[in-house]
Amino acid sequence: MLSSNIKFDINIYDKVPSDVSYYEQIILRSAIRSSSPLTDHSTISLQHHLDSNYNIYPGDDVTYTWLNLLKNTYYQWFVEMTYGTTTINSDVWGFLTQNFDGACFYDSDCGRNQWLNTTYCLAGDIWQDYRDYTCLDSGTVNASCDYTDSPQKKQTCEDGCTNGTCNPIECYSNSECGTNKWIGSKFCNTDDIFQTYRTYECHNKGTAASYCDYVEEDKLRKECDYGCQDGVCLSPNITCSINSDCGTDGLVGSKYCLAGDSYRNYRTWTCNNPGTPTAYCSYSDASQLIDSCAGDCVNGNCVVNACNLNSDCGTDQWLEMPYCIGDNVYQLYRTWICEIPGTDSCNYTDTDELKELCNYTCLNGVCVDQEEQSTFDADIGVRYFLVQTPNPTAGNFTVLAFNMQNNGNISVNDIEWQLSSGEGTIINGVVSELKVGQGQIVMRKVTYSAPGTYNAEIIIDPNNNIDEFDESNNQEVVSVNVE
Repeated sequence: MLSSNIKFDINIYDKVPSDVSYYEQIILRSAIRSSSPLTDHSTISLQHHLDSNYNIYPGDDVTYTWLNLLKNTYYQWFVEMTYGTTTINSDVWGFLTQNFDGACFYDSDCGRNQWLNTTYCLAGDIWQDYRDYTCLDSGTVNASCDYTDSPQKKQTCEDGCTNGTCNPIECYSNSECGTNKWIGSKFCNTDDIFQTYRTYECHNKGTAASYCDYVEEDKLRKECDYGCQDGVCLSPNITCSINSDCGTDGLVGSKYCLAGDSYRNYRTWTCNNPGTPTAYCSYSDASQLIDSCAGDCVNGNCVVNACNLNSDCGTDQWLEMPYCIGDNVYQLYRTWICEIPGTDSCNYTDTDELKELCNYTCLNGVCVDQEEQSTFDADIGVRYFLVQTPNPTAGNFTVLAFNMQNNGNISVNDIEWQLSSGEGTIINGVVSELKVGQGQIVMRKVTYSAPGTYNAEIIIDPNNNIDEFDESNNQEVVSVNVE
């Protein structure tokens, strides 16, 4: 029970100073005083009417922080104390907030701390200037803003810094630059199969000076026992293994007229006995339609022009090769006729015309006498001689190919031939047998030491060991352009 002779006072102090212009918060303080000591453990309940504090002893200070005050606003407050059944209220106090003319209250009022300008290099690392704002004498009329600019490290560089950026490291190992590999197609070199191999390399590994590079080197892929051609090992003493070894199928020769339309011969190559020592090449030619002529065909071309003279239609001429009819030499002869002058009426006739009267008889389109017939039944000729390798280059081998054929009426054995590169290389060989009408394709490799144009030559029966009724077809020359 509270004694009746005890007097309590509520002391209010630290009121709002008169020179305060504006506060967002204010701290209020109050204290309790009694005229005589209280019993032990006696407590007082104190209430600001803004907040409550309990178990307050006489002589204690009580504080309260009033937040979010507005400018130019009048605020009032008082304290209520309860002790047992006794309640005492303080006077009502008030204060007026005024307009605040100071520069700042918080540091953030001065500005936003920030990075300045661009990054730069310092001691091998990335640095940048940083601005930090400060409010001096905050909350007073003397408040002012200030800032400090200071360099700060933004990033540590492993290998130095250039123009505000860490130096890049392109590679640490060879594998980061690429995967070593074969590139391009296989090719022949020194009669073996080679291919280009690319090797990647990282130079100055793990440094800013690192960079990737590669080297390419021609390396051996396979050794060939019998030479190499077009990136493939050749088989021993085998002329051909597949049809394409003999030649490329396609149109040959010039256009010609057949049944009033334009045609060309289509040549198909065949490898006989492929992949064996007796393999040989042959071909067959078949007429292939090039153009169906609405009018007529002249010298292999369709024509629609009107004619007035026979010569307007075409030139009379011998066709194909001579042949034998009876004992004499004949050949097909074409005669052009303008049937109705002034119109598109060209026509022609092909007739067997006597080309030569023979004293004795005719053999394979050639006149022979009795002695020649009994003595010269053989004839081996060169059908063609060509450069098999496209775009020959110096230092690399070039394939020369020729075809010899038995044009006679008897089989011929042990046929010698001699191939000259035109640069001094001589190659000799023998074909064991050619039956009547049979041909044999032979391919050989030669290497030219320098660019230029060379006249390669093939001669069949160079020592004249075979008696032939036509010696003029035993030799051919081909021009080889070496880059």
